[in-house]
Amino acid sequence: MLKTVLATLAALAFTGCVIGDASTSNDGAFELSPAQQSDLVKARQATDAFHSVAAAEAAGYGNSGLPCIAGQGFHWLKGSLLGNLDVTTPAALLYFPDDTGALKLLAIEWITPISDPAQTAPTLFGQTFHGPEHVDGVPFDFYGLHVWAWLSNPTGLFSDTNPKIRCP
Repeated sequence: MLKTVLATLAALAFTGCVIGDASTSNDGAFELSPAQQSDLVKARQATDAFHSVAAAEAAGYGNSGLPCIAGQGFHWLKGSLLGNLDVTTPAALLYFPDDTGALKLLAIEWITPISDPAQTAPTLFGQTFHGPEHVDGVPFDFYGLHVWAWLSNPTGLFSDTNPKIRCP
């Protein structure tokens, strides 16, 4: 019983922390619904180990080879998760070096390749994926959804870019 209470309190504190720093849009009007809060907690719990790049690589994520993307950072991908719509298994992890040069996990991303011009954008976290998108070096157009789960974003939790990330 005590473990259940402690786990619930930890989840509530975790959610409160997220709402306080990462869920508002630039106009401050956006609040997460209870379902979005629950999904975000699940996503953060599932990706917490990936603060370690070595742990991410052991789980099958690899450096995409793309250069630093302005407003996003560096992408580690797991190809088997492309098109996946499970909040606990993003296809990409976004990293950026801190002042010491160590890579820090910032955001997670779901990527759905576009295989048919009539294909519609999927939804996750109650959000419609952005796109169609094209990135030089990526061999397909895609719909994507970024979630700034580990770094607050003044332009919104689900924004494609974060002004705090400036590539060299």
